[in-house]
Amino acid sequence: MIETEQKIILSRESLEDVFNKLAPSEFKRKHHPRAYFDTLDMQLHHRKAALRIQKKSSGGFKQTIKAAHADQGDSLVRSEWDMAIANDHPDFSVIDNPDILKILADVDSKKMVHIFTSDVKRRFFDIDVPGKGIVEVAFDLGEIYLPNGDIREELCEIEVELKSGNESAIDDVVARILDMAADAKVSKSSKAERGFNLYQKHRL
Repeated sequence: MIETEQKIILSRESLEDVFNKLAPSEFKRKHHPRAYFDTLDMQLHHRKAALRIQKKSSGGFKQTIKAAHADQGDSLVRSEWDMAIANDHPDFSVIDNPDILKILADVDSKKMVHIFTSDVKRRFFDIDVPGKGIVEVAFDLGEIYLPNGDIREELCEIEVELKSGNESAIDDVVARILDMAADAKVSKSSKAERGFNLYQKHRL
């Protein structure tokens, strides 16, 4: 799967104001804390990849690997692979996709450690942009924190992700949001990027 999205960072007050202006009467909610893993020297991160694990509400765990594509303006474009695993630690044995195996080449799964957690409550819904496509707009509030729990960073952002059509649909909705909130700005930093930056800043 190819994921194409833009992120907007803004104050909590502005996020709520935009939500109240855009949200339909019915929308979805989601809350799945996600633990990100890498080697201590961040081999995956240096390859512009990230591996995360979340507990599934139906039982078991889901392992997700994302790999960034070349820079494409304001949009973050990433390949994404999901797979079921039995426990809460990375499991390379379930991987047979050659693209993922290439990313993981020479990475020892036994040396993978929990680097940080992204704990976000999400409200989201789709917007149909006539003649351009459909986007999902997600309002994320929460925090990123290191395993000891003492070092935390607030997360407050809106994600606009393309579901069908072309990227101009994203641009259209992002422009609308920027007009609604004076403090809103587009960010190229993914949750993974922010988490690894926090880890690098505070690791011994």
